Amino acid sequence: MRPNKNYDVFFNDSLVPNGIISLKPKTEYNVVHISDGDATPSSILIKTDKNGVIESVDKTRCE
Repeated sequence: MRPNKNYDVFFNDSLVPNGIISLKPKTEYNVVHISDGDATPSSILIKTDKNGVIESVDKTRCE
């Protein structure tokens, strides 16, 4: 799938062309949303299994 064209995807502070990433096996990803306005930044933690497929998403840190 392609991400929404209104979003930019960054990895290690670098813009990802076309916003397409591959998830690595047995890895945790912290996805952060930083707002320019008064909204509080939020994040989710994504964990992948041995095949690089998302096995869990912890969104308890979203405010």
